[in-house]
Amino acid sequence: MGRRWRRLQIALACDLSVASEDAQIGWPAIMEALIPGMGTYRLPRFIGLGRARRMVLTGDLIGAAEAERIGLLDWLVPQGQLDEKVRGVVATVLKGGQTAPAFSKKLVTRAFDFEFNDSLSLCLEFQRSH
Repeated sequence: MGRRWRRLQIALACDLSVASEDAQIGWPAIMEALIPGMGTYRLPRFIGLGRARRMVLTGDLIGAAEAERIGLLDWLVPQGQLDEKVRGVVATVLKGGQTAPAFSKKLVTRAFDFEFNDSLSLCLEFQRSH
């Protein structure tokens, strides 16, 4: 059981996520008398407070299709196509330059930390240095 919640913890820290259709996702940590670490911070930002509470407090596992629907997964593929899809996503990401995606990731990651005008100022600063 513990392996599944650690994988979710890692997935929440990743920029993009791909899973096979048969994946079961959740945090059964509560059933093991464990606190799911910083997932308690990250999970509500991905799926909202209500859904996060349900997953954290009950330890329920959800199917991959539901996880994709609520924003925990970016892509869902048949088991036999998982490696191919991951390679394709990596190839797509690597096609662009390094600077613009890095700055864009910083802006998106900090979107909830700033007011609009502060975000705009940071965006313009990044544009000038790009």
